[in-house]
Amino acid sequence: AVEANGGNLTLNEPNGVRVDDLLVATIGYRGVGINFTLPASWTQIQAQTSGDDIAGGIANGVMAYIKRGASAPSFAFTRTGGGIARGVVVAYRGVDTTTPIDVSASATAGAASTTVTAPTITTTVTNAMILFAGCGSDDGLSSAQTAATSPTTGWNERHDSLTSTG
Repeated sequence: AVEANGGNLTLNEPNGVRVDDLLVATIGYRGVGINFTLPASWTQIQAQTSGDDIAGGIANGVMAYIKRGASAPSFAFTRTGGGIARGVVVAYRGVDTTTPIDVSASATAGAASTTVTAPTITTTVTNAMILFAGCGSDDGLSSAQTAATSPTTGWNERHDSLTSTG
């Protein structure tokens, strides 16, 4: 994971990525009205702008994807200001490169909670992989944040990270 305290966030390409791999970037951040601009050729999957409820633990977030070409895409997600942002890129191989994203859904918590609930989603493709990303924020005291646990069997965690900067 890469972290920035305000301004731009340049993520890292995962090791071993090949042409036609699907790259998915997920960024959690806080900052009222300070949204990220995606690098060229990235496609937004979902975005949540829930404000700057730092003490309540409700964060903003964006998820985007790009199919890896012969050269590396830009990983510089830009914004003017804002608070802490933390992001990661994961790669997937063997994905339908014509239509890598079947459907998407998002939800924002209405109040502070220690549980993140994914929205209902119905895929239109048999054997589709379901990808979930969740983020939260705090007032800078990471004691309120803990590592995620999978909700049921059948889920595989690819990334989990915390920061003491909120």
